[in-house]
Amino acid sequence: MIKYSLGNQQDLILKTLPSYRKAKLIQRIMKKDATVWKSEPARSEAIVNRLGWLDIADWMLPRVNELYKLSAEVKKEKISHVVLLGMGGSSLCPEVLSSILGISKGCPKFFMLDATDPEAVKNVDSQIILQSTLFIMSSKSGGTVETNSQYKYFYAQLEKLKKGNDVGRHFVAITDDGTSLQKLATEKGFRNTFINPSDIGGRYSALSYFGMVPAAIMGINVKKFLTNANKMKESIIKVGPIEENQAVYPGIILGELAKVGVDKATYLIPGKMSPLGYWIEQLVAESTGKENMGVIPVEGESIGSVNSYGPDRAFISIQLKSEKNKAFENKLTSLKKAGFPVIEIILNNEYDLAGEFYRWEIATAAMGSVLQIDPFDQPNVQSAKDLTKKLLDNFNTKGKFPAEKPVFTSKNISIYADKKAFAIPSVVKKVKSLEEILEQFLATVQPNDYLAFLAYLAKSKPVQKKFDAWRKNVQKNLGIATIQGYGPRYLHSIGQLYKGGQNNGLFIEFTIKDAKDLKIPGEAYTFGELKFAQALGDYQALQSTGRRTLRIELGKNYLKDLEIFEKAFLAAITKISQ
Repeated sequence: MIKYSLGNQQDLILKTLPSYRKAKLIQRIMKKDATVWKSEPARSEAIVNRLGWLDIADWMLPRVNELYKLSAEVKKEKISHVVLLGMGGSSLCPEVLSSILGISKGCPKFFMLDATDPEAVKNVDSQIILQSTLFIMSSKSGGTVETNSQYKYFYAQLEKLKKGNDVGRHFVAITDDGTSLQKLATEKGFRNTFINPSDIGGRYSALSYFGMVPAAIMGINVKKFLTNANKMKESIIKVGPIEENQAVYPGIILGELAKVGVDKATYLIPGKMSPLGYWIEQLVAESTGKENMGVIPVEGESIGSVNSYGPDRAFISIQLKSEKNKAFENKLTSLKKAGFPVIEIILNNEYDLAGEFYRWEIATAAMGSVLQIDPFDQPNVQSAKDLTKKLLDNFNTKGKFPAEKPVFTSKNISIYADKKAFAIPSVVKKVKSLEEILEQFLATVQPNDYLAFLAYLAKSKPVQKKFDAWRKNVQKNLGIATIQGYGPRYLHSIGQLYKGGQNNGLFIEFTIKDAKDLKIPGEAYTFGELKFAQALGDYQALQSTGRRTLRIELGKNYLKDLEIFEKAFLAAITKISQ
């Protein structure tokens, strides 16, 4: 069930609907008419080659038995752990599936590794039994540096443990045809290689092999799941009033709102379905954040009071029918009474997650049409990758990274930035405290801005608790939206929006001096050095696009240093908000 309260924006949305009816937007999207997005022949041709996801459930259903066969094999061989090595669209769907639908009894424990942080790699390594672990290498391009580095690490360990015997049987590959990963899988004798349709981009691949191979191993009823996705597809195809369409209409609403500055699509997803927000975030951000525009998905914020939100907000609530509660409903009611646009979605059960994957893929495609952008490319993702490669090449030659001069140092904390990051750049040279320099940064905040925390460190409960508290404080006292993510995973998702969308973001990137590092077999650099190159590459990419960016370098005891930063940061917010 889906319902709408468009509040102060109702007239705007109703005014635009006739043009979308006339354009037959629903029918053209479902018939793969690329001119919905771009009319130039070359651009249209490229888009057509990215629309395989529209029919993917039909393509996958006849292949379900091969997935069940692998799942049965895994159980029979008493494989105890499965580790998915992947980034962005290749990893987020399996992560959401494991969190929401869970792991069935008798199936192996599931881990997802999408990090180059040595602590994160070691955390996974310490929790698995290597000789009874299956690794899923998941990469559309086949050349993802993070995934390949993780593979080298675990493959080398298995070689030592098994003395080179049948090591390949511990690996499954999911990739496109003709990639280096497909070649590697053949050479090393991987257990299985699943070749995905090449006309599906990573972030639209949830219902393909990238999502369904891990799903089958988790014990999920893949046939039922894909059938539920097709039910959503059938409801979308039905010709009727566009305002009754469960996917295209929400996309039109969010696209049109973004055009008038209501660009913070805030996802309120309580309870069991909350992990879905991670997946929607990467889909919407990477698809629409380009050509200096975009819908900015805000997920993970705690729901606040009406007064803590600016006029740039629209709200999307997704919850299970069984989890509906009065307190949450009352908060939604207060948002609607205040005139905010609110879209409410109620799901019957967890397997409706399949329909949500399809709904938001269609809705995001519709947003792209409204904004007249190509929602299937990612032009700004490559910039950070290129800078990272340049930094690593330099490191391989010289054995070190380029020297940087911090704008401020206090104890174990160093701050790097350029003058665009500060309200009064000349004052920065005279500041005497961490609080003062953060004040100069926050003084650049404008009403339509958002603040993103980018953490190049291992995710943990103590760290996440801090980010959650800081986000709540910023929202309450500065009245702007907040986003938070871990690097390098965000580079493969929302990072496109940061550099390609409108210039209304502030970015605080955290890097650390790793207490313990890990070697990557066959490489001159370690996991920690790769992670640092990725952080520095993205920092440089953000600066090159004129974004207000701070890089905060913490010491080896980064939890203690985060405490120091927190004290100064909250004090700076208090001063700015007075």
